[in-house]
Parts: sequence; structure tokens; C-alpha cells
Amino acid sequence: MLKRDIDIVWFVGIIFAVLNVFSLSLLFANSLAGRTDFRHLYTAAYMVRTGHAHQLYDIELQKHYQEELVGPDHWPGTIFTHPAIETLWFLPFSYMPYRLAVVVFNLLNIGCLWFASVLIAKKLRGDVSAGRIFAFSFGWSPIVYALLFGQNSFLLLLLFVFSWRAFDDGKELQAGMWIGLASTLKPQFVVVALIIFVLWKKMRASAGVLVAGGLAAVISLLLVGIDGGKDYLLNVIFQMGYSNAVLGVHPHDMLNIRGLVYGLLGDHHLLVITGLISLASLVWIARQRANFPLLVGAVLLLGYHTLPHDCMLWLIPIMTLVATRNIRVVGFVALFVIGAEVPLFFVEVVSVVLPSMVAVYLLTRNLAVTTDGDNTREASLAMSLN
Repeated sequence: MLKRDIDIVWFVGIIFAVLNVFSLSLLFANSLAGRTDFRHLYTAAYMVRTGHAHQLYDIELQKHYQEELVGPDHWPGTIFTHPAIETLWFLPFSYMPYRLAVVVFNLLNIGCLWFASVLIAKKLRGDVSAGRIFAFSFGWSPIVYALLFGQNSFLLLLLFVFSWRAFDDGKELQAGMWIGLASTLKPQFVVVALIIFVLWKKMRASAGVLVAGGLAAVISLLLVGIDGGKDYLLNVIFQMGYSNAVLGVHPHDMLNIRGLVYGLLGDHHLLVITGLISLASLVWIARQRANFPLLVGAVLLLGYHTLPHDCMLWLIPIMTLVATRNIRVVGFVALFVIGAEVPLFFVEVVSVVLPSMVAVYLLTRNLAVTTDGDNTREASLAMSLN
């Protein structure tokens, strides 16, 4: 019976994988035409390489170079708003023509996904095979979204998997440094992870985050200079607080607590209510036994800026829950995957964020961190959910 229920999860994943890959093949022409987030990552790397790093956050200049290198922007909001150090990841692509860069970038992303699948399978000690994880991944809509829009989430996933392995092996400083390195891509998640490490009294992990994250911040400032740093604050950070920001970033796009509050209440006291819920959540998390999949789920829900492609990181908690082999948990995972495929956005906020909250709770009920010699492993508690 249990094997059949677990097979249902794989069946659901594979069905959606076939549909998603078919959709990707039809829509990939949009990526080649420049209607993708990769256009601003590519252009920002080009600007840094050609000596315009100090003007990196000049929005009008960014648009000028995008049109010159990629073509007309038919999709508003494709502006580089990330830490300047991220451009270093994309420098090699800036030497290629845009279309070739898109293809190579996506092939490398698929390679990152395969490597992450292998590492996750090893981490779960063979309870889930790498091949199944990889195939299932394409049925998890954030992964296909990230491929279609040329996002950096595959590298982010790999960094978090590295951190997970180090954390559970007792190498907390190394785990923190992997998370700190992720600040070159998504600093909003790193801030939440740091807070949770401190609440769990994982001071070596916290130190690792601060060292790697601080180094990344210094390199970013060196790249853009003082004036570029001021532009980043004025044109990026200070704009993030508005739902109709000129950067094309809106709370209704967020699959997190902030997005859920906005969907229910709009702008009315959005930051205050989100802050109070986040604070209460952190108090609850502080009382839970430390486990890395729980940290990942909390980071995604409490992060200020969580877009659909960022939810690729849910692959870590999802596979961990499947490996518990709890029938009800496995059934929940199947529903979670189906919910992520709902096309209407407000419904998707509900069908992703609410199950995400349930998933975080299940991670505290169905996992324990136990120590076996020098190695740490996760084991199912086989607890009833009654």
C-alpha cells in the first residue's frame, strides 16, 4: 500500500513533467527573443566587463544596453536589481552572442539540477533515486518557470544542497559559508537563514554566513564604487517597499507570507501585518529542533521577496517528506505539486503558500535530527498525524 501511494507522487510528477516540458518547448522562442529575466543578467555582466560597473544601477543606461545587445524589451520590469557581485557568475556568458548564451546557460542549469538530484539522493541514503528526483523536478512548476525565464535558481538550489550536506555532517561553519555565498544571488533568503541559525544557537553557522556574506557585500561595493552603492540604495532597495515599484516587482507576485497578506488585504498595513506574522513564526521556529529542510521552508515563506522560480528550493523539503514514507505526508506532497500548477495567480498564492505552511509544520512532526558518530542523519519519526 505504501509503495503504491509513493508511486502516485512520482506519477503526478511525471505527468506534469511531460506537460511542462512540452510547454517549455513551445515557449522557449520567447527566451531566445529576449522576453526573459536572463536579458538583464546578461546585460549587467556585459556592463561590468566593459567598464560600466559604476553605472550598473542606472536604470535608463541598463535599458539602453539591453536594447543594443538583446533587442527591444517587450516585457517591462527586466531590470538588474541584484547585488553587483552576481554579475561575476555571468561574465563568461557576456562574451557570447545573446541567443547562444541563453542556450548554454539553460544547459548548465539542467546540469546543476542533475548534480543537485544526485546529492539529494545521497543525502536521503537511497530512499529516493537521483533519476526519479531529476524526472520529478520537471513536474515541479518553479523549475520549468526558472528555465523559461532564464533565472539563477538552479545555482541557488545547488548552494543550498551543499549547505544541507555540510550542516548535517556537523560542519556548521562550512554550511554557513555556503549560505553566505548564496547572498550573491538572493540576499533576502540569507538574512532569514542567518536569523534562524542564531535562534537555533548555531553560532559557527552564523559566523560562516557573516563571513561569506560580508565578503560578497565588500566585493559588490568595490565593483560599483560609492556612487554605484548609492544608486543601488535609491533605485533598488528604497523602491522595494512599494507595490507598484518601477522595477516591476509586486507583492502579488510573491509566493510567501507577504504575498498571501497582500492577496487578502492589499496594501493596507501590509508591512506591519507581514512583520508581525513573521516575528511570531520565528518565535515558533526557535522552539523547534534544528533541521535544514525546515530552515529552507521557513526561508521561502518569510523571505521578503519570494518569486515562483525561487520555490525551486522547495525540492529539498519535498523530497525529504517523500523519504519519510508516511502515507499521509506523501499524499499531501502530491496535492502540493498539483497546487503549484494552478494557473490563476491569486488562487496559486493560496494553493502554494498555504500548503507551504503545512509542509513546514510536517517537517517538525516527521523529522528528527539524530547523531550517529560523526555523521548526522535525518530519520522519520513515523508519527501519526491524528
